[in-house]
Amino acid sequence: MSDDTKKKVMLSDTERFDQFLDDLGRGVDLVEAMGKNLIRQADIDAITRSNPAADKAWQQALLRGERTSWSALQLNDVFSRIAGGASVIASVIAVRGFDDSASLYRLLAGDAEVEKAYLAAKKAWAVRESEQLLEIIDDDSKDTLSGPKGEIPNMAAVNRSRLRYEGRRELISKLAPDIFGDQKTKVDVNVNIDLAARIQEGRIRAKERRVVITPEQRKAAIDATFVVPPDTTPTPAEQISTVWREGGVDIAAENARASSKPATDGPSEQKPAWFDED
Repeated sequence: MSDDTKKKVMLSDTERFDQFLDDLGRGVDLVEAMGKNLIRQADIDAITRSNPAADKAWQQALLRGERTSWSALQLNDVFSRIAGGASVIASVIAVRGFDDSASLYRLLAGDAEVEKAYLAAKKAWAVRESEQLLEIIDDDSKDTLSGPKGEIPNMAAVNRSRLRYEGRRELISKLAPDIFGDQKTKVDVNVNIDLAARIQEGRIRAKERRVVITPEQRKAAIDATFVVPPDTTPTPAEQISTVWREGGVDIAAENARASSKPATDGPSEQKPAWFDED
């Protein structure tokens, strides 16, 4: 056993784990750092699961080690290619010689500086694409086709151009909303209301409007509720008046008596009681 290994054995688990994270942060390979510090995978799992602070330190060490594998020149080259319209995978392969895009994506998720540089590259791409939108709109070279009776609309080409325009415009507005997004006026309205004062004012107004009812008025109101109103329904005689009066003669009564007399033989002329032959 080497002297270095003996020293590692004498260290506590916490001290060995701290040195292990330090090696990872400096870019040492994971397997090499584990062997160097006598750390097993089970040790890593046990420590990170039982201690949230240790788990956070573990993630940060991995991120720092990932960052050391990229030089500033390589990152600048990748983001320049992305700004020119190349994809992330194509840009990484062109710079690194192999597809190491997973490493770049991990940096984008955890490194604020790398994320900021990537977003700046995509914003530059959005500006570049905005200039091509006008070319898509102005290009009418394929809008028509030659038909037997002349030119006919080429709707497939027109719809394809519309799709290219709308898709790019939507993506550009998301990547650079401050330049190409729909501008919306934001109005902030701050209303300060003293709720306690408003409640007190309402109580005062209610008290001022309150009507004081004396005991005598209350008793009179209750008694009036149970008074039976007089029957004002009109009698049959009052509903339809058949009384005619002329010269003090009750015409209806005289007609009733005349109709009750027995009839005489032969036709006779019925005359009203008030008829005077003289």
